[in-house]
Amino acid sequence: MKALSLSLFCALVAVSSAAFGQGGDGAAAEALFQEAERLMTAKRYDEACAKFEESNRIDPGVGVLLHLADCHEKAGRLATAWATFQLAIPPARKGGQIDRAEVAAKRVAALAPRLPKLVLKSGSAPPPGLVVERSGSELSSASLGVPLPIDPGRHVLTVRAPGYEAATVELVAEEGKTIEVVLPALAKKPEPAPEQRGAGAVPPPDGASPAVEWGGQHTAGIVLAAAGLVGVGVGAGFGAKTLADWGEVEDRCDTSGPTIVCDAEGAERADAAATSGWVSTAAFAAGGALLATGAIVFFTAPWLGAEESDVRVTALPVFGAGELGVLVHGTY
Repeated sequence: MKALSLSLFCALVAVSSAAFGQGGDGAAAEALFQEAERLMTAKRYDEACAKFEESNRIDPGVGVLLHLADCHEKAGRLATAWATFQLAIPPARKGGQIDRAEVAAKRVAALAPRLPKLVLKSGSAPPPGLVVERSGSELSSASLGVPLPIDPGRHVLTVRAPGYEAATVELVAEEGKTIEVVLPALAKKPEPAPEQRGAGAVPPPDGASPAVEWGGQHTAGIVLAAAGLVGVGVGAGFGAKTLADWGEVEDRCDTSGPTIVCDAEGAERADAAATSGWVSTAAFAAGGALLATGAIVFFTAPWLGAEESDVRVTALPVFGAGELGVLVHGTY
């Protein structure tokens, strides 16, 4: 009886190629179909099944589905073959292909007792939104307790639920056997940390030092201090020039008397030395004031979790009769 059924199956699917060309890219579907048959003869079932699937995608037909189901069975994917034979029955009956529908139904019945079955159970009430991922498909909590046909072999289940850490379960399904799997209890994800002051503030782990935030006030302090260093450098440069000018003044002027008597060049050098000395003093004073202000601005800025301020600092040197310094104005 089994040999007769197999012969009838082969006879029915052999005429499937005549149906190609009725829709889609018939030439491509036919080429894929013929290549799949060649691979089946060579017992390269995985490659053959992929070609049958693509052929059916391009130009669906009952004959291709029957070939595909047979291919899955020979590859050991019993549950996939069982489901594919079932898919072929409705279109076969609708198209008046009663013989093909009967063959598919017989193959379904023959595969049924060989199917491995998976029964998922939950040790406690499943969390809302529970999903079990298996072989690229998703099962909800409605699948719990139902014997589900599964292909023989090793499987990895991934259990997920919103707000919970995912967990995995590995199992090996055997032909004709039912395996029960109790889903692991999922651990809740840690609560998100409350919002802290400051953009991007994240609480440090226990025992760790808190993150240091660099704000605008720190930047302003560095800028002021850098300007102060420039001022000190300018003061040092003019101070060196003053010493050089006074050296020439001593060579060209008579300083032994109560008054200094200089030639024309000496008088010019004396004026230059006086000017350089004044500029040097002013630059040193302004630079020192800027350095001090930059240090105050920098070290008074908030560090830990502090809300960054919109800081604007301006510093202007002040020169005048009997007056030398720096005017600092800022908003914090």
